[in-house]
Amino acid sequence: MAEIVKLEKKLEASLVRLKNKFGLYAIKAEFEAEGASFRDLVRLRRLTARHNILLFLKIGGVEALRDIKDAFDLGVDGLVAPMVESRFGVVKFTQAVEAVFANRKIFKSINIETCDAVKCTDEILRVAKGKIDNVTIGRTDLSSSYFDSKINPDSK
Repeated sequence: MAEIVKLEKKLEASLVRLKNKFGLYAIKAEFEAEGASFRDLVRLRRLTARHNILLFLKIGGVEALRDIKDAFDLGVDGLVAPMVESRFGVVKFTQAVEAVFANRKIFKSINIETCDAVKCTDEILRVAKGKIDNVTIGRTDLSSSYFDSKINPDSK
C-alpha cells in the first residue's frame, strides 16, 4: 500500500478518535506555515467532510485572494485572517471574502497578533461587529512583536 494511503488512514483514525473521545469539531489548516499543498487540503477536506468535522483555512494575509479562491474550491467551512492590525485589515478581509464567496455564508475569524493591533483593538472590534464570527489573540506572535525578551507567551 502506498505510504500516503497509510498516512491518510492513520490521520482518519486519529480524527475519529479525537472526535469521539474529546469532542473534536473542527480542524484549522493553512498553506503557508504548514507548507500544505492543495492536494493535501483536498485529502483533509475529504476526511473532515466524511466525519462531519469542520475545516477552517488560515489564509496568507487579509486579502490573499488565491487562498480564498482555493478555500471556495475546497468547500471549507471557515476562513482565518492572520495579522489583522487595523480596521482597514478587517475591511480588506471581508471584502475579499465577499468577492469570492458572494452570498454564501462562511465562518470568518481574525487573528490579532501584534502590539500595534492591540492598540487598535477597539476600532478593529467596532468594524468587525456583525461581519466577523471570531477573534483570536495569537499570543506567540503578539509577545514577539514587543521585541522584549521579558515578554513571552507565558509571561504573567
